[in-house]
Amino acid sequence: MLTDNPEFFNIEQQKQIGLWPLTFLPAYGMISYIKRLRGDVVGVEIGVLKGETSHVLLESCSNIKRLYGIDPYITYTAIDVVRTQEDMDSYEKTLYQNMMPFSERFELIKKKSVDAYDQFENGTLDFILIDGDQKEDIIYNDIELYYPKIKKNGYIFGHDIQIKFVANAVKRYRETNRIRTPLNNSKNFVWFWIKP
Repeated sequence: MLTDNPEFFNIEQQKQIGLWPLTFLPAYGMISYIKRLRGDVVGVEIGVLKGETSHVLLESCSNIKRLYGIDPYITYTAIDVVRTQEDMDSYEKTLYQNMMPFSERFELIKKKSVDAYDQFENGTLDFILIDGDQKEDIIYNDIELYYPKIKKNGYIFGHDIQIKFVANAVKRYRETNRIRTPLNNSKNFVWFWIKP
């Protein structure tokens, strides 16, 4: 069913009214790095919403064999955002519409990130993107839970490094764990480092 609210438009609808591509997506800060990875790439995106970043990654990076999206699609409140359950249900429907071309390569895990991390063995993921619940402790926890899942020379990506509590969470994790690998900034406020 189509909606009249542009907030819930799928990518095809966005194309029809000239809104697509969305140039601010974190995917554009990740593509060139993911393309460098060898073999069948497996990644995780924490915080999927409408799947626009997932769509761009899968469309642009043919080496991604499997992309797991983690999002519980439950009521969400942040500093300047309130999303009702009805909103989240609409986002989830839009996600499935946007993922139709990639149904063989994308899988939604409809859970909170804290409840999904044990579905992945340590050292099995080529990359993760942390772009979910925007609270400092949750971002820190997502890094802590998912960083061990990344392979050597894999990437940990995150979004919104310009926001103070995101930067604080990243800095605190790196300092606590004595990570010396350079922290890099990419397009669209993407932060990342390569796991040594």
